[in-house]
Amino acid sequence: MGVEPWLVEGTAEYFAAAHLSKGRFDFTEIESHIREHVRKLTPPKAQQVTTLSVSKLLRMSSRDWHTRTENLPPGGALQSYTSSLLLTHYAFHGGAERRKEVRSYLEALDKVSFVHKEKPRLFSPADAMEIESKIKTYWKLKGLRLGFQ
Repeated sequence: MGVEPWLVEGTAEYFAAAHLSKGRFDFTEIESHIREHVRKLTPPKAQQVTTLSVSKLLRMSSRDWHTRTENLPPGGALQSYTSSLLLTHYAFHGGAERRKEVRSYLEALDKVSFVHKEKPRLFSPADAMEIESKIKTYWKLKGLRLGFQ
């Protein structure tokens, strides 16, 4: 299965944010857990959290992801992981319609049988600016100021 790298890494970060200890997770207050997780990964005096643009995330292949995160200093790589976490939260928490889109995307991936066949995408890169705007507005209300680059 060829799940988009931002969703793979974002899901891992999502679970890391919800992890309490000793295999216990709390998803009931996931927004506050994500906010604190992101703040831990952000320089202490930063006025805003600088993240990778949604457009860049949506266009990355697994190879692109690996090359990017491998060749950046830790702070630069964290931008990718933070961005993927916030986009994954957007995918998981957009109401019933968005959850349906995620499910349809995963089911469509399961039907791709050839390595070189074009894989489905959860979100279109053409929608990146709109998604960014929604993410930025949502998290501002939750106490995170975001900047995409």
